[in-house]
Amino acid sequence: MARWLLRVLRRVRVSGESMEPTLSPGTTVLVNMRAYRDVGPAVGDVVVANHPQSGIEIIKRVESVDDGEIRIRSDNSDTLEVSDSRIFGPIASDQITGKVVAQIEP
Repeated sequence: MARWLLRVLRRVRVSGESMEPTLSPGTTVLVNMRAYRDVGPAVGDVVVANHPQSGIEIIKRVESVDDGEIRIRSDNSDTLEVSDSRIFGPIASDQITGKVVAQIEP
């Protein structure tokens, strides 16, 4: 059982303020890497995705899902760190690598 969990769940540390107040910088989250094997993301899910331009991992909230195109958005609209679908447009579902399922306080 423990080995299965280690393959499914991954720890990711939040950097930046773009997901405040939901997730603060320094918070560690658990990401289910298999959450979307059988079903796609839903509006409201907090996901880890590959940034379409830089390839780095980002944590964002699913804003909309339409014909395989997914719009993701930061929770904190006041930050200057905006790098979400408002800037780069929708992403393909295969750019989402997992779903945030829990947070561990810093």
